[in-house]
Amino acid sequence: MPDRTRSEYLAELEVVLPFPSERRAEIVEEIATHLDDAVAAGASEAAAQRRLGDPIQLAEALARPEQSAVRLLAAAGAGVRAAIGPWLYGYLLASLIVFVAFLFVATLVTLAARLIGSVSGINTAGGWNTALTAVPLATGLYFAARSATQAASVSSRRLARQVRPWVAAIGTAGSAFVLWFVMDAPQNAASVAALSATPLAVALGAYRPAILPRWPRVPLVVILGMVALIPLGVLSYAVIPPVVDVGEEIPGETWERRTAIVGPTWASGAEPAFASSGWSTTEHGVTAEWSPVRPGLLDQFSEVRLEAWRAVDGSDWRLDPAHTAPFAIGRVTRDGDRLTGTVATHRDPFATDWELVLTGVAADGVRYVLDAPGGGSGGFEGTVSDWVAAVLD
Repeated sequence: MPDRTRSEYLAELEVVLPFPSERRAEIVEEIATHLDDAVAAGASEAAAQRRLGDPIQLAEALARPEQSAVRLLAAAGAGVRAAIGPWLYGYLLASLIVFVAFLFVATLVTLAARLIGSVSGINTAGGWNTALTAVPLATGLYFAARSATQAASVSSRRLARQVRPWVAAIGTAGSAFVLWFVMDAPQNAASVAALSATPLAVALGAYRPAILPRWPRVPLVVILGMVALIPLGVLSYAVIPPVVDVGEEIPGETWERRTAIVGPTWASGAEPAFASSGWSTTEHGVTAEWSPVRPGLLDQFSEVRLEAWRAVDGSDWRLDPAHTAPFAIGRVTRDGDRLTGTVATHRDPFATDWELVLTGVAADGVRYVLDAPGGGSGGFEGTVSDWVAAVLD
């Protein structure tokens, strides 16, 4: 290995010294004076550096007298405190960048889609928004791990290379637990993959702290870009009229034919079975209510239940013919002649568009379609572990 210059030797020593900045400067000055004295006594610069030893070994030797169990315990708290601010900074910075980038792409896609008469666009539902959120989360973890490593090193008086494995292991395990088993959000394959990889940012920040600059000048560029892009996005919606898709019309199609996958319709062609119906989203899924047109109607049926069927994406109430069974079934309760049922439409990892169907078994043993209060779109909601368990189930 070629000999270092004086400045290179001192710079390498200053980087690895596990002391506060003022103390590091004092130590470096003392070492520089020692080298001056050795050279003045007739030793060469290279020989003087060799007597002091490699900068890393010298830093470890200088820090060893101040190491203790108490300092090691204090390092944990120092690392956590030092990580909070950088995590928030990294998260907000990356959120701003992702927002502006998404707005730019969405504006271009919207303009192109409307100019060619298409309704295609960017949809962040069903877990895609969660996948985008993983980028700011990972950036925040990177900044946090980098700062935590430095703070723990100084507090414990141990070299950064000695504390990195602990920061990486504890930080990765802790963030993985939160992101995989605690964080509840819309999920799909992309979001699960993104959140699964996000904890690796902790190890990256601990072992590769120089990948991102300490105080990047990106925020100003992003803010200026956002000022220019937001009006463009508004303009794309205001100037170009939207194209409305009402679904493909099928000649002769009736409501009974649309629900034929589910089963025969009760009293087909006659008056509707219910005077009113509707549904709303709750924390347990989708809750629907019905009021029969006449008293005693419900006495004709048993095993009444609310079923959720997959629908063709973007269709106007059209069940997916590839699926011959509901993906979720909910129990229906009866209060006099009023029915209420809840079905968990958000617990299937592959159902993004769905329709609700109320069915019941008549005296002839056939399960009939009693009503179809409507449908909606969404996706799986839960943790990463919930999504994986649902896929494997």
